[in-house]
Amino acid sequence: MKTDEVLDSRLAKRRAAIQSIDRSLLSPLVRKVLETDSADILDWSCDPIQDRLAAQVSRSNQSGRTFPAPKDSSLTQDNSDAADQVRQMFRAEEPIWQLGRNVYRVAGRARVQDNIVNWSFILKVQDDENQRERRAYESGLLSDLPEDLNTSQCYGAVEQPDGDYWLWLEEVTGEPGQSWSVERLGLAARHLGQFNGAYLAGRPVPTEPWLGSWPGTSWPGGNGEDVENLLSQLKSVQHHPLIARAFPQDVAEGLDRLWVSRPRLLAALQSLPKTLAHSDIHLRNLFSRPIKGRDHTVLIDRGAIGTAPLGVEVHKLTASFRYLRNLEMGQIRDLGDLVFSEYLSGLREAGWRGDTRQLRLGYAATVSLCHGLGELRSLLRGGLDERARDRVKKLWGDRPIEENMERRGELLRFMLELAREAEDLVEHISLN
Repeated sequence: MKTDEVLDSRLAKRRAAIQSIDRSLLSPLVRKVLETDSADILDWSCDPIQDRLAAQVSRSNQSGRTFPAPKDSSLTQDNSDAADQVRQMFRAEEPIWQLGRNVYRVAGRARVQDNIVNWSFILKVQDDENQRERRAYESGLLSDLPEDLNTSQCYGAVEQPDGDYWLWLEEVTGEPGQSWSVERLGLAARHLGQFNGAYLAGRPVPTEPWLGSWPGTSWPGGNGEDVENLLSQLKSVQHHPLIARAFPQDVAEGLDRLWVSRPRLLAALQSLPKTLAHSDIHLRNLFSRPIKGRDHTVLIDRGAIGTAPLGVEVHKLTASFRYLRNLEMGQIRDLGDLVFSEYLSGLREAGWRGDTRQLRLGYAATVSLCHGLGELRSLLRGGLDERARDRVKKLWGDRPIEENMERRGELLRFMLELAREAEDLVEHISLN
């Protein structure tokens, strides 16, 4: 049986298992959610949030060939051969399908004494190779958090006959991160600093073998061969009308310099103090919930938890394009300054008294590598492949593609400013 047929079969079995959920399975979970010893379930529904195969992109076409950049990089606006070639490269990339995880919202009503109440939770189905989140819940690593930082509860983790695990999780309510103000993002950075700072100030950093370790080879900007190929492709299409808007000469040259500096920046990151980190702090994993008159930050999705160098945790707060698409460039720099200063305040509140320059190095190097080099593929594809334009508008904002490419170019300039700052810090501070 072909690999994709095997995956389709496993996904079908998952769905069949979901459909077999009954009252006897739900009853003890509902009692936990409602914090009661007795609850009579009246009705329920199970609706998919993520119910599909997950895809990773192969960098080659079906025959295994890759599309090299044309040797002549002196492309003019009237010569579209190179642009066509790179466009076809993107279209020839075939997805590698994986079973991944499936997520459902299970909700219904129950009778508790004389009252009818609503209940809900999230069911996350994961295969036996993706168990970091389950282990994070079972280990209690995130049970001792700062007062204003919370995570979703786990009501149960149950192994299935096929090796899958079902995680029954709290459905977090509150204001989602996508709608936060700049000031609220700063407060979240402060709360994260309090969390990371406890380990930097003396609490032992966990060493469990199942924890992730950042940076790894798969993080954006970490796959050197892919980045090198994309930079070569960029040279061949740099004068394309749309590509030139995002990659004017100074930006293209800055990316080349960042590529040369990349090994030194990675080595510097590895030499920085380590802390326990959530490691996936983007806006969809953040909620704000008022508790006793204080805004608490609630984290969901522990699947990337692991150790990370000082300054890494908040890089996605500074460079979340889903949020930045509505900001002007001046506001983006203000956001970056606010996130950094609030994160530093949180670290200090937790007792960290280390060198602020080391923190700045970790932050600046991570933002520039992940969101400078790490965004080459999406920018090239967005400018060259018309079939990607709907996704471009969804991610970058509903405006003309020309304007979107110019805005991304300005954002790259900001990333490159941070890269130059990180390069200078490597030269002038002690990393021992």
